[in-house]
Amino acid sequence: SPVRVLVPPRHKRMLAIGADHRFSARTKAWGEVAVSDEDRNTFSSVDDADNTALAVRAGASHAIPISRSDSTKQMVVGTDNEWRSKDFRVVERYRTVEFDRDWNIAGVVQDGDQVLSTVSIGLLNGKQGKADLSSSIFHIDQRYDGFRQALRGNMRFGKFDATLDGSLLNTSAGSSSSGFLRNKAVLARRFNRFTLGVSDELERNLFRNDSLDALTAGSYQYNDWEAFVQSPDSAKAKFRLSAGQRYMTRPSATVPSPQHRGHQLQRQPGPRREEDPEARRHFHLPPTAHRGHRVDRPACGGHLPRPLGPWPQRVEGGAELGHVL
Repeated sequence: SPVRVLVPPRHKRMLAIGADHRFSARTKAWGEVAVSDEDRNTFSSVDDADNTALAVRAGASHAIPISRSDSTKQMVVGTDNEWRSKDFRVVERYRTVEFDRDWNIAGVVQDGDQVLSTVSIGLLNGKQGKADLSSSIFHIDQRYDGFRQALRGNMRFGKFDATLDGSLLNTSAGSSSSGFLRNKAVLARRFNRFTLGVSDELERNLFRNDSLDALTAGSYQYNDWEAFVQSPDSAKAKFRLSAGQRYMTRPSATVPSPQHRGHQLQRQPGPRREEDPEARRHFHLPPTAHRGHRVDRPACGGHLPRPLGPWPQRVEGGAELGHVL
């Protein structure tokens, strides 16, 4: 007789309890405990031992005055720590959307206990902005270890504005490792009728197969810079004129690490013309207005190489003008 597979009834639920306490105007602490319960078949008691799991989060921060005349100038030290067991299941996502990419764990099996710990030191400088330096570790039992350092700042020096968001990640996951450098920076000078500035965005993400001592094909690097002139924030008539350039390179196959350097730099046939929708990210021009060329070339020496001849690149230019009544 025909067999019909029935979908068993299941449930997933979570209970979380949290609290925070301010010991003084400059010191505070917080904590949270969560319990999850997931039963994939409520009709059966088989394998119910791992249905319930626990997670804990705790942290604290303390502000230290650094100026007697200005109370808004402070140095803030803090820590934030999280532990969750391997069987903990969340009902909805609570980590940031970029968490997996920030830690290069998209291909990592996350079936172990997890520990995420961060210590930070920051500078609050009143109307002149703030800056924060942090160091974090992320550990998945028997699967992954990552160490990440990040620097973020938004400062104002007279008529200059500077924004920085950078991080450096080093990971180890079994026979693989990675190094991920990211940087986003903007420097602008305010004038009476316009603002002049330059921005830069860099990503350098290298994945290594330690058993082969080689980079893998997922490695890449790009650097995107832009110079711009735009209207002040308070202006009623808005305008913006910008021009920039994007450099890209990536290995096209598994390539050797530093121990096997030699002269192994090769060039694949090129250049070739391509249409890339991302070319319109900064400049709102029609598709036919963009032209570029790109050459793919393997990397060597454990890092993406210096250019030999034309570097893979896309050159862009454009303008955007608007008026607000």
